[in-house]
Amino acid sequence: MFRIYLTNLASYNAGILRGEWVDLPIDNAEYAKVCRRIGIDAMHEEMFVTDYDCDDSRICGLFSYLGEFENVCLLNWLAGELSALASWQIDVYAGALSLGDHTGDIYSLIALTQELDSYMLLEDVDDDDDLGRYYADLCCYDTSAMGPLAYYIDFDSYGRDIRLEEGGVYIDAGYIVCVDDTATTLTWDDLPDEYRLYFDVRAVCAVV
Repeated sequence: MFRIYLTNLASYNAGILRGEWVDLPIDNAEYAKVCRRIGIDAMHEEMFVTDYDCDDSRICGLFSYLGEFENVCLLNWLAGELSALASWQIDVYAGALSLGDHTGDIYSLIALTQELDSYMLLEDVDDDDDLGRYYADLCCYDTSAMGPLAYYIDFDSYGRDIRLEEGGVYIDAGYIVCVDDTATTLTWDDLPDEYRLYFDVRAVCAVV
């Protein structure tokens, strides 16, 4: 779903860049091979993430909430959850990021993949005028039957007031707003076994 540049911290501190791009999610066997190639072969050795990249521009905003000392197992979990989402769900996830919701830490970013039903995405609603017309129709005003009278309605201002009141934003896919602020709390104990990697990265990584 996305990739990280995993770097040997000891080598980096010695002035040598020793690392490798790693596609996530990754399984134990491939992860162990990467670690050996970059010289991470003991539990006490440390690594960190020097860069993030992805092919789907919709989720690239995610990286502004991730640091260089993120736990690799948790990154693996996040990538796994994202890879299981449908395209429209990725749009909703990206919209939630634009709202700044569930972005406090990596656990929150993972939990957000499970909270997408808490958001309403109005596709093809691209501005305040569109939003105003959508809500006018929703309120059972048949604007098409109004004839010339509809030209005198300030849908743009109506839509702007709704957007400000709801706290919604426009994204490439349309208009998104949170309709339920209930949040799931995840911990290390919730980490699925398939995302636990060869090393205990709680010890290997310098986690901040």
